[in-house]
Amino acid sequence: MRRVALVGAVSLAAAACATATPTVDPTSANPVGGTDSVPLAQQYLNVSGQGVAQLDHQLEQYGSPAPGVKIALWDAQVHDRKCTIGPAIIAVGRTGFLTAGHCATPDTEHPERWSGAVGPVAAQVHPDGKGALELGVIEQISATPTDDAGVIWTRAAAGDDTIAGTWKVGGVMTVAPLQRLPAGTPVCVDGAISKVVCSPLVSVTGTQIRTRLATKEGDSGAPVFVVDARTKSAILIGVHRGWEGNEGVATAIEPILSRVGAKVVVAA
Repeated sequence: MRRVALVGAVSLAAAACATATPTVDPTSANPVGGTDSVPLAQQYLNVSGQGVAQLDHQLEQYGSPAPGVKIALWDAQVHDRKCTIGPAIIAVGRTGFLTAGHCATPDTEHPERWSGAVGPVAAQVHPDGKGALELGVIEQISATPTDDAGVIWTRAAAGDDTIAGTWKVGGVMTVAPLQRLPAGTPVCVDGAISKVVCSPLVSVTGTQIRTRLATKEGDSGAPVFVVDARTKSAILIGVHRGWEGNEGVATAIEPILSRVGAKVVVAA
């Protein structure tokens, strides 16, 4: 086991809050965590390479179920693909995590691995780096280039209100203010393979977020967020899908939450 701490660690233990998820509009007259005199792109921090990561021998994040941790995908045929756990969510009577919707589909690039009937794709983590803990089946909400989302409903979700052991989740940025963020705003991802990486925003079109490419294969499903420069809290904006050309692609989180009837877990 290798644990890397580039900034002070913050406990991941937190109780799930059943109140409505706070939403953030940084372009309003009194933005949460913002300052009217500061240019919008400068209200958020580039925190690349920071945070706390528990790394395995492949230098990939593993551990108990939490945002940013690597999940192995498997069914009756194969279990050699990787994705990343996304934001922790709560709904009436259940808890879970978001991830990418395409993580619930067979490996279309290697069809020879999927002979015979293919059942639901399940996800598991390795809390001690060895033994597996099954989280549950990935429920695909959508899996298109512009809308890619899935959910894992699991009792193993522990109400994680922190990203990378460092930035408390302060809320969700809704689509309208997200679309008004200027190009160049540092957008961050906590991927199982890349760890915490930030890159400049390129555009937001509809519910698709585009940034300069900074992630790797296996980061799909990771939480996408901005870090408020004043409060040092993480504002969730999306779920990482992957990349197209030299741009990273994510799906805005607010519509996903609406479709599954859930809220993200936020710090008290």
